[in-house]
Amino acid sequence: MSAAYGVHFGCSSACLAVNRAVGQAAKQGMIRNLQNTVCHVKQILGRRFDDPVLDKNGDPMYEVDYKESRKMFTPSHIAVTIYKKMLETAQSHGGLSGSQDSVLAVPPHFTAEQKKAISSAANQAGFNILRLINEPSAAVLAYDIGQTDSHYSGCVLVFRLGGVSAETSVVKVHNGMYQLVATVTEVALGGDRCTDALASFLIAEFKRQSRCDISDNKRALAKLHHAAETCKHTLSKMENALCAVDSLYDGLDFNTKVILCGGGCNMPLLQKAVADMFSHCDILNSINPEEVIAIGAAKQAGLLSDLEDEDIKLNNEDRHIDCISKPICIKCLSETGPELVPVFSELAPLHSRKHLDFNLPEKQTSFCLEVCEGSKVDDVVLLAKIVMKDLPEGAKVNSTFHLRRDGHLHITCTESTTNKTESVTVEPS
Repeated sequence: MSAAYGVHFGCSSACLAVNRAVGQAAKQGMIRNLQNTVCHVKQILGRRFDDPVLDKNGDPMYEVDYKESRKMFTPSHIAVTIYKKMLETAQSHGGLSGSQDSVLAVPPHFTAEQKKAISSAANQAGFNILRLINEPSAAVLAYDIGQTDSHYSGCVLVFRLGGVSAETSVVKVHNGMYQLVATVTEVALGGDRCTDALASFLIAEFKRQSRCDISDNKRALAKLHHAAETCKHTLSKMENALCAVDSLYDGLDFNTKVILCGGGCNMPLLQKAVADMFSHCDILNSINPEEVIAIGAAKQAGLLSDLEDEDIKLNNEDRHIDCISKPICIKCLSETGPELVPVFSELAPLHSRKHLDFNLPEKQTSFCLEVCEGSKVDDVVLLAKIVMKDLPEGAKVNSTFHLRRDGHLHITCTESTTNKTESVTVEPS
């Protein structure tokens, strides 16, 4: 019997359909094996950076003690291990075998390289990835918005408070189709920040009770941090929780009661704040927030697994619209300094086309066009540079930007009187 899975690979936990798969066992292991516990691998997948510890392909590496020897692991290796654990857990609960047709939910800001890396890891683990779907759309699909009533048209706001970041997205629903029109991510806010704040309070409370400072004791800090994590999860469902750690430091036990308003999107206070802010809207929270994205991806996988291979290809081409993850701009020089002029906004669909005209000042006979990716002048990536020389004075240059379905960006610049043309094609990053 084959199965259709929805897979959500988070930064601090992973979810396969409605089955929590990994996370807690590794967090508990941090107490006795902190230096060899790998965290937040999802944020590293598909990225490269200058680091002395690199493999031959330029990928970052984790150096850990494994089976009494020093081993090097890439983020992809870690991701494959997590996916295999998720698949084993699902099969042990459901007794499923055969083709593991799956839809993989990914963050909307993931680049093509990151999507490729996370999809490759899932395939290596044994999943058959039918499609990638962005996480906000998966959350909307979990509630069947626009599916039971195909004539529904409107916008849905999706708020996600994850382990390491918070994200707000707007998904437009029309005739059963989903379009992600905007998303904002705040990396300084997440469930881990709540755990850190609670752990800091508990450290101070233990010092007040015992007059012992554990700030420099890594093992004691790991035990207390794990207790804070457990306490946070309890507070997500209850008004108070008892935090107890046996033999925390120098044989001393630690017990204290904490009164708080929960953690993550389960927090009653957070749910009330969202409900108050959007008092005129229906707040959908009947599905566990930690499972809603995986459930939406599972529904998509179920739909696709019922189709023949050729139908899936048609469905992909006709209904699934890929978007760019970062804005594409032109870098210009104004009186106040460099500035960016947008060509394609963030989440612009593939394919898109844009025309821009440039009028050269008198006595200027050359033209330079710098095309960049990013939203901040000091942090953009130069994609292409077109230089045209020996143009008529005061010439007019017509520029065409073509964002193709395969992710390639084709740029053509033509001087209107002489038809002199320069063009360049940028491959997807």
